[in-house]
Amino acid sequence: MEQTNEGFGVPELEDVTRVPAPETEEQRMVRLQQLADLAIAKESDAEIIARLVAEARAKRAAELLPTDTAGFPADYDWVEIAEGQGEHDISYAPLGIGGFVIKVPRGKKWILPHIFVTECLDHAIETIVTQNKNGLTLRSVRRFPYQTFGKATPEDYKMQQAEQKALAAQQLAAAA
Repeated sequence: MEQTNEGFGVPELEDVTRVPAPETEEQRMVRLQQLADLAIAKESDAEIIARLVAEARAKRAAELLPTDTAGFPADYDWVEIAEGQGEHDISYAPLGIGGFVIKVPRGKKWILPHIFVTECLDHAIETIVTQNKNGLTLRSVRRFPYQTFGKATPEDYKMQQAEQKALAAQQLAAAA
């Protein structure tokens, strides 16, 4: 009896002399689309997370309050900080948030971002010691007593900033 490979699932050898038919433009586009789909599937979790985080940040930024040039909410107050009572008090109040510091002149109406009023002036507390007939008394007082005069517009704030920049340029030119 003769033995053959028929029926055992062994593949037949291909004719290696046969040249494949040229690829059509449509077949080429299908092949390239499949390669692109494979490349997209290989996108790492870190890349996907980075893209999703960027999209979430962009969405959140659109929902935030409008801000001024320093990144503070565009909400402003007219404020006057009382002049110092001691001989060593400086002529301005240094107010700072997150490393951003401004000098606010005392005894003059000034426009401040509202956050400086709520986070700096309201929290600048010092303890003073007074003497009375019963001895010494400690009490907490504001370091920079102030008075507010209502809200200011972003345009008023920008005008005040422009005036201060012009004054600084004048003083710099005079010093040179």
